[in-house]
Amino acid sequence: MKTMKKVSALVLVLVMALSILAGCGGGNSDEDAIKNVVSQLQKSINDKNMDAMFNCFDPDSAEQLNTYLDTAESLGLSKEDLAEEMFSAFGADTKSITMKVEKVTIDGDTATASVTMTAADTEPSTDDLPFIKVDGKWYLDGSSSGII
Repeated sequence: MKTMKKVSALVLVLVMALSILAGCGGGNSDEDAIKNVVSQLQKSINDKNMDAMFNCFDPDSAEQLNTYLDTAESLGLSKEDLAEEMFSAFGADTKSITMKVEKVTIDGDTATASVTMTAADTEPSTDDLPFIKVDGKWYLDGSSSGII
């Protein structure tokens, strides 16, 4: 049973780590709102705050992430241990992580943002992150990204 817990925890950690790599929107324009989501995501990583990170995802994806978390907790894994494991994927210094939106392309209620992430002692990497507008608010789209 202990091996099953470790495997389940590892799967959960990988899903959550991917979620981070793949950002809660409001603002004056759609582009500003998307940039705000990326800013919120960066802050959640810097602060190692899973709840804040989950709030950056569309409501359906956030609900699924919370279900994964509940499942892990039912296996005896604490939320704090899971958070520490998940954020360790970024190295010891999550405070050094920055995210910069290079370009935003909006198509109706969906968008893609090209985001460059930097961290201490690593090469910058740029990824396209999918966004979705739900009830007038922009979120990271967990299902379009294949994360959820």
